[in-house]
Amino acid sequence: MKSMTVKLGNLGNSLRVWGWCCAGLLAVTTATGCRGPRTAAGAGIGGALGGVAGAVVGHQGGNTVTGAALGAATGAVAGGLIGQAEDLRAERDEARHEMYLAAYRQDQWDRALASDEVLRMLDEGVSEDLVCDLLRERGSRFEDRPENIVYLTRRGTSERVIRALQESSVLRRRSRGA
Repeated sequence: MKSMTVKLGNLGNSLRVWGWCCAGLLAVTTATGCRGPRTAAGAGIGGALGGVAGAVVGHQGGNTVTGAALGAATGAVAGGLIGQAEDLRAERDEARHEMYLAAYRQDQWDRALASDEVLRMLDEGVSEDLVCDLLRERGSRFEDRPENIVYLTRRGTSERVIRALQESSVLRRRSRGA
């Protein structure tokens, strides 16, 4: 009886090369740290495009599989590095946006009128119209709590000014995400 030995030949070599290629892609993905979605996507796209380009070049030299494997590994590294650079840029842009937002909020807080400043203007005879206009323009640091409303009412502050304090509160704007 004849033994049934299967010769893998080129198929065995192909599987071995693809195995090494997959191991290389895994190593590249791990080495780049996969910082974010662009790193992984870049490695995947680069690996696929590199594999196709490598197969074409390898075919010209008579070794399609090796060309594809080398192309895929090179493409994955290049794509991963490009994707990682994009992830880093996105992180930097987000940090810069947060910094500008914090500076904007601080500027709004610094410009806003405190309740004691409003009371002092009213005590000094500044008209309610002017006080309300200033509150709309600059905002207030008014904390909309019942005890603050009671305090202002006892001090003789009109409902109109209290509403202007509430509506112009930078604290209220922050809580709404503005």
